[in-house]
Order: sequence, then structure tokens, then C-alpha cells
Amino acid sequence: KDSFVSSVSHELRSPLSAIDGYCDFLIDGVKSNMTRDKQEKALGIIKDSVNRLTTFINNILDLAKIKADRLELHKTAVNAQDVINDIIALFDQLAKKQQKFLYAEIQENLPPMNADPERIKQVITNLIGNALKFTEPSATIKVISRLVNERALNTYQTYNTRDGGTINRNVANRFIEILVSDTGIGIPQNELPRVFERFYQVGGNTSKKPKGTGLGLSIALEIVKLHDGFMGVESVYGKGTTFKFLVPVWK
Repeated sequence: KDSFVSSVSHELRSPLSAIDGYCDFLIDGVKSNMTRDKQEKALGIIKDSVNRLTTFINNILDLAKIKADRLELHKTAVNAQDVINDIIALFDQLAKKQQKFLYAEIQENLPPMNADPERIKQVITNLIGNALKFTEPSATIKVISRLVNERALNTYQTYNTRDGGTINRNVANRFIEILVSDTGIGIPQNELPRVFERFYQVGGNTSKKPKGTGLGLSIALEIVKLHDGFMGVESVYGKGTTFKFLVPVWK
């Protein structure tokens, strides 16, 4: 509990300090006829900080629901292509602004997934958002969806299974695999086992580390587990990272 409270307090302090500081900045600016450009910049920072707080609070609520086994899923037959296209459209302008290439490769005639579409969107949104954070201009971010084969299952770690056991290998053609692959900075091999830990952020406390809460991946993993799926990660430091997960085919 002490560790949790400390982590939460730290994540709340930064955006609240930014909001407080730029509110004072704007109040003083009213008296000194601040330029419109400066006003817009200050309001933009306040807006970003509010969004960061909202995301963090939603993540905390999701964690509480997961802990209490109260995170509800509303499963239906979900078309992977529709879900992926919706999220890519959401990030399209941001990717262009950052001069990055974002696109999808969807296998033809995929069967539907047995999934909660909004929760699957939450997982993909997190993975694409992370890919944009950890890539430089001209990077490529690719979202792939395909029917899984037995060979692909060998790349999933057993610690990602819902009950901590091993993956049943006789599941070829029973899962849809979704991958988000980037040509970014990659993750050091010694950090890979910890990327799904709550509050853990790749890069430690380095000044160049992108802002985040360290909760997104842990929540994504729990959502995938609740779908009776699996999640994995592969990375080559300095070359790129691929996060991937499996969701059962609709029966």
C-alpha cells in the first residue's frame, strides 16, 4: 500500500503542478496583455495535463475493478479489421504530425473474435500510443492481424497465461493474433520481463523518458487474460519492438 500510494502521489503531482503553474501564468498574463500565442500554448499544456490526469484516474479505476474481479466484458462477434481501422483512424493525424508511418496488414477472410470490442480497442490504443512515444520521425508502426498458427504460440511466455500455466499447443486456428510492431528505440533485454509490471516504465528515471503512468501495459495484459487470451513482447534494442496478443475466435 505504501508503494502504491507513493506511485499514485508521484503521478498526480506532475500534471497538477503544471496546471497550477500555468493558471498563475495566465492570471498574470491578463494583467500584462499576454499575447494570444502564449495564451494558447499555456492552455494547451493545461489541457494535456488534464487529459493525463483523466487517463491515470481511469486506469486506477480499471485496476480496482480487475483486483475486485469486477471488470465486466460484453463479448460478441468482433471483426478485427473494423476495430483496427477505427484505432488507426484515431491516431492517423498524430502519426502524420510526428512524421511517422502508421498502417495495418489484415489477413483476408479472418473469422470474428470472441471479444468485448471496447476493451480490445483499449488494448490496441495503448500499444499504438506507446509505439508513437518510443519512435523517432520517419519510423514505421505496423498493426497486423492474422489467424494464429502453432509456430507463433512458441513465442508467448507462460507467465502471460491467465492461470500461470502453460499454453495448450493444440489451438492453431482457434485464436486471432494482433501485433503492433515499430521501428523504434527498442527495449533492453533485461527490462523485457518487467514491462507488464504496474508502474514500471522502460528507461527508468532518465530525463528523455516519455511521460506515462506505467499502468497501460499491465491493464492491457489483464484485459487479454480476461478474454482467455495471451500476450507477449519481442524487442531488439535500437531496432524496434513488437507487442502482440491472442484473442479466441468466435464460436
